[in-house]
Amino acid sequence: YVFDPALEEFVPSFQRVENDASRPRRGKPKKTYDPNDPEAPKELFVIPIPNSLLESMETLLQSMGTFLVSKQNTPSIGSWKVSRYGDDTLHVLFKDHSAMFSLDFGVAYSKSRDNMADTSIVVERHTDGNKPPSLPYQLQESVILHGVLDELEKLLTNDASGNGQINFIGAAVEKARNTLP
Repeated sequence: YVFDPALEEFVPSFQRVENDASRPRRGKPKKTYDPNDPEAPKELFVIPIPNSLLESMETLLQSMGTFLVSKQNTPSIGSWKVSRYGDDTLHVLFKDHSAMFSLDFGVAYSKSRDNMADTSIVVERHTDGNKPPSLPYQLQESVILHGVLDELEKLLTNDASGNGQINFIGAAVEKARNTLP
């Protein structure tokens, strides 16, 4: 191992695989932004992920990435550009660059009263802060995000164990859908 206390850096050896099963999976902290910052992203909705599905978070991210790549040419060629940012975020940029949205996977979720979900997917809109998103962006964002919700619901309910989780997922998706035009 390489350990430098001045840089607070820890680099594991190449062969060693860390065992994540021993530590609880609570999700990364939710990002907070200055409410007066015009460039701060706007949270559109949050989808909680049932605790039983935490192990498949990477598969869920890849499946959503594949879904979004399949929609890049909707409604016209080159309308959207999908890219992965870091280990757990997808950025989806519109062709006129007036705005984009992101899906951030594995964010801590604290609103679950019954401890069914500790993590979530947070969907945010990003703009430059100087001008609002264009009308074509707003129309197409609504269409593609309804598709994202359909795909998430399909993926999550396929992996869910029991009616309680399916109802939990359905209610979360319906709540998110109600925030969209």
